[in-house]
Amino acid sequence: MHTLGIAKGGNPYNPPSAEEMVAHFYRKLRPIASSTPPGKVAPGTVLTVEPMQPATHSLDIRWSVDGQEIPEARGRRTFTPTHGTVSVRVSDLTPFVRNPDYLARDLSQSLSWTV
Repeated sequence: MHTLGIAKGGNPYNPPSAEEMVAHFYRKLRPIASSTPPGKVAPGTVLTVEPMQPATHSLDIRWSVDGQEIPEARGRRTFTPTHGTVSVRVSDLTPFVRNPDYLARDLSQSLSWTV
């Protein structure tokens, strides 16, 4: 292990193995740990999303209304809509996963509400 540099913080896995391991975790656990239940909500309802928290980085959170991203809400765990169809997408943009199919299917999760 010392020869490979693992004892000094190196990665013990080759890139394909690390990618598969991360994708495997996300097949068991979803990026969103908890949230306001999806469905119909009243205008002014504070919507919340609590993403999983990896040890090394935060997950990417993006809110949109009627399909248009709200840039000022990026990264926020709460959003208060007044109208429309609101959605949130939480993604893990870890550099260990480069396969776009894994990123879309396993490392991302979306929820939506109708106001």
